[in-house]
Amino acid sequence: FMRADSRGRTLLELYKPGTPEYAQFFEEVMGPFIAKLAEEKLKEAGTQVVGVIVIVGAIIAFIGYYGTDIVNIITSPFQ
Repeated sequence: FMRADSRGRTLLELYKPGTPEYAQFFEEVMGPFIAKLAEEKLKEAGTQVVGVIVIVGAIIAFIGYYGTDIVNIITSPFQ
């Protein structure tokens, strides 16, 4: 992805891959940046998972509580 972006190409020109400067740059600068980015994405995904679990749980609880009544209402014209 770095070769596709102009900023990434500039970084690759400044820090040639395989050099000690390249390794130091990624350990000191990019490592914490990527870790923070990953942490934010994991929190976002966790929020979405909790939302799905709550909604699916509410639907299951509703159907479990009112399921017989719903079936009776749907099938009552056929009796």
